Amino acid sequence: MEYSAIDIALDAAYRFRGLPKQYYDDWLEVAEDEIRHFKMIEKYMQNFGVKYGDMQVHNGLFVALKMTENSLLERMAVLPRYMEANGLDANAFMLKKLENDHTKADLKEILQVILDEEISHVSKGDRWFKFECERRNIDPSEYIAIVQRIYPNSFLQTRELNEEARLKSGFSALEIECIKQIAKNRAYK
Repeated sequence: MEYSAIDIALDAAYRFRGLPKQYYDDWLEVAEDEIRHFKMIEKYMQNFGVKYGDMQVHNGLFVALKMTENSLLERMAVLPRYMEANGLDANAFMLKKLENDHTKADLKEILQVILDEEISHVSKGDRWFKFECERRNIDPSEYIAIVQRIYPNSFLQTRELNEEARLKSGFSALEIECIKQIAKNRAYK
């Protein structure tokens, strides 16, 4: 996933033109972090005789990149604020699962670094999502509707939300409650 995340960050920096310099600085910084994340995971995998490409991963990030290639608003809503925010939940879940496994100290350290830095990535997406909302006179509360227009089955996760990380990265408490309610309502159908 980290390899795809490198492409996503570089694509964001290249694709969308005429934005403040800070936008480009942000996405180049994200790309640099993702490169480091990839290298940490690649090194860890080598301990088990596995290398990049040996295991299949989903192409969800690349599909999202293609689906949002014409809209900064959609790109920031879907990739950092939806997909990477889901990664905040997944990393917290994995860390909790490994909590008492002392044989996985190296893996836990890698996951914690990634989790901490992904908060910054989601925060950057949040900043530029809200920037684009303001520029286009769109209420940021349209976030859920934007994501659901692209991914109608979004927000169905059964995993516990990492509310603390989401709040640190710019989500409001109201957004988090709405996301939880969508998942809860769909669970009853």
